[in-house]
Amino acid sequence: MAFAVVSAVASVAAAGPGAGAPSTVTGKNSASSSVSASSAVGNTVEFTLLHGTKTLPSSIPSQFASALASPPWTVYSHYVVLSTKALPLTVGATVKESLPTGHTVEITLVTPGATPKMDMVLKDAKGVQVAKGTYTQPKGTPVLPWQVPYKAGGLVVAVRP
Repeated sequence: MAFAVVSAVASVAAAGPGAGAPSTVTGKNSASSSVSASSAVGNTVEFTLLHGTKTLPSSIPSQFASALASPPWTVYSHYVVLSTKALPLTVGATVKESLPTGHTVEITLVTPGATPKMDMVLKDAKGVQVAKGTYTQPKGTPVLPWQVPYKAGGLVVAVRP
């Protein structure tokens, strides 16, 4: 069964149902010796999953109101926060977070600081990459890289540095 993955920049095909699992960190710190110890530690991001539906009445969590106010996110009128967790990021290390759809999100901190740069990859339940992007986002401002079909709507991934 094929599903469409909605991205702020592209649509790609993804597949498969599955179960979620805890996040894991892989890789090694690739920070150069010129990076201070405090910046090599990295940043913590807030990883949030939202379920969007066309259910009435319209409802959007206030902390995501501006991020969800423009297409493609306006396809759904009702959003509910399913989960939120803090993910510690270290320069060069990849954090993997499983979604309830069987997809996996991988986040790698490229540059720490007030406006961190992160590489993000979305893989389907079989581990095949279906979307990828690099995001530079000011702290406190969420980036919504993808939405995948979920139940009677969409599962939106939100990452807030």
